[in-house]
Amino acid sequence: YPDEMNPWSTLGEMLIHHGPQRGRSFAESRGAWERLVALDPRHVSALVHLGVIAAIRKEFDELNDLCARVEALSPGSDSSLWMRALQVYAAGDVAGKADVIARVRRSSDLTITWVTRFVGEYLGDFDGAEAIAAALTDPVRSAPARALGHAYMAHLEMSRGRPEAAMRALQVAGRNDAATGLHYRGLLAAHPLLVTSRETIEAALQDLRSWITPAD
Repeated sequence: YPDEMNPWSTLGEMLIHHGPQRGRSFAESRGAWERLVALDPRHVSALVHLGVIAAIRKEFDELNDLCARVEALSPGSDSSLWMRALQVYAAGDVAGKADVIARVRRSSDLTITWVTRFVGEYLGDFDGAEAIAAALTDPVRSAPARALGHAYMAHLEMSRGRPEAAMRALQVAGRNDAATGLHYRGLLAAHPLLVTSRETIEAALQDLRSWITPAD
């Protein structure tokens, strides 16, 4: 069934998200997304994923065209914001970055997390991703949202190779929301690329056991 859209979408998602974990290029997913666009030129998700590939490869003419197409199909949407973030951060557009940050601050918590991931994960711009994630830590956000923002800061510190700074960020996350801080502290303690003392792992495990109480 070569014209069924769901299998092409699933193939594209698998290749772009899991291929790099196995040493494969993001661009290997391009054929699946192009097939989707051929079947449906208004397929916004496929256009966004093609935008990711263009931004990673710094193919700016293609990226600009894809941004315009997404904005025309879905003006003012999360998808258009993701594309705009890819466009300006890939190009190093200082004024454009300020515009994205302003839009992010007016967006939902979930939208901020996705823009953070687009800039940090796909473009490897950890400073840019940190500036975006900082919007989650604004005092007007809920305590769990602020905790998640600091958890993202911890992820970015780990990406920079600074586990001690990551732990400090998680301590701040825990002060905002204990469950979020504990969750990510447990993940950090079990990180396969870190040498973690047995005492640290046991302390995290004990805290997790204390947090998970039996149902009444």
